[in-house]
Amino acid sequence: MHVGIVGCGVIGAVHHEVLRESSEVLEVVLCDLDLRKARQLDPNATVHDNLDDLLRDIRLDLVCLCTPHPSHPALIQICLEHQVPVLCEKPLCTTLEDLKRLKSLARTSANRQVTGIFQHRYAPSAQLLKELLGQDVFGSVRSTRARFQCDRGPSYYASAPWRGTTSGEGGGVVLNQGIHTLDLWQWLLGGVVAVSGRALNLEHRDCIEVEDTLTGWDSEWAWVRFSSGVEGQLQMLNRSGASWNPQIEVQAERGSFCYTTNDNGRFLKLDHEDPEVLLQLQSARLPEQLTRSKPEYSILHEVQIRDTLRRIQAGEPPGVSLGDALQANELVLAFYESSRRETPVSLPLCI
Repeated sequence: MHVGIVGCGVIGAVHHEVLRESSEVLEVVLCDLDLRKARQLDPNATVHDNLDDLLRDIRLDLVCLCTPHPSHPALIQICLEHQVPVLCEKPLCTTLEDLKRLKSLARTSANRQVTGIFQHRYAPSAQLLKELLGQDVFGSVRSTRARFQCDRGPSYYASAPWRGTTSGEGGGVVLNQGIHTLDLWQWLLGGVVAVSGRALNLEHRDCIEVEDTLTGWDSEWAWVRFSSGVEGQLQMLNRSGASWNPQIEVQAERGSFCYTTNDNGRFLKLDHEDPEVLLQLQSARLPEQLTRSKPEYSILHEVQIRDTLRRIQAGEPPGVSLGDALQANELVLAFYESSRRETPVSLPLCI
């Protein structure tokens, strides 16, 4: 396979490492507006500074989009015009207008040609949880909440001029970091139909334009309603000194859990009335030694990239389709709309 990487920054380097180690990949072509950055990533690679020109010159089997967030919709469209499958980093879009465009595409064959990176769905523990919740093994969900915290300070935002800006990044802790927790939460529990919350910048006004906090209007917790009717609480914080800490908690009729995406997915707390189910969940983990140095990346980035390559070769639909990937994206934008309107917001935002 011949694969292109568009955007040769931090996340582009992660894709490059995985692709160069993949036996299916014969060539990795690099594309970046800054050709110097592309050559630094791989001095031996063919490099371009324009995706449209690249796809006219070279036939690729896949393009990995690793560019700043607002550029994704236009680059996805270019790939589709050249009939090249796309693996796009989150988020796929940052505005309601682009969300509407991409949702329209998701009703076409593009739904099989575009996949979004939501690697935490690939954790064996998460996939088993999804299966058991879908089979009602836990019984009725009584309550749930999710929280996310991290420390992204001035040095992080100074690493690239687009970071922390409304025009260049489109959002802060909810869109850029917490979206993975939102995606897993809504995927496990069957989708969200309404939200209410406040997106605020409380501690990083000197270095970013976007939010570092998501809370409720009258409490520290934002609110969601799932399609099942279950209501949940959510909090997201970017705070100095905070550890990377995503958590999803569920209290159900026959069991409960607190799950983190750290370390390839593991349970902080787990209980079930059936000992066999309990043992099954406790055993569903990737080997610890496979964990990469950054807990937010883990081995699962590699697992999804490799799965995407395999599915393209086999002619199978993506593991996370365009429509699937847009669900968390729409949820993020719903919270921003709720914050802007100062009222609860129903989903879908646009049809």
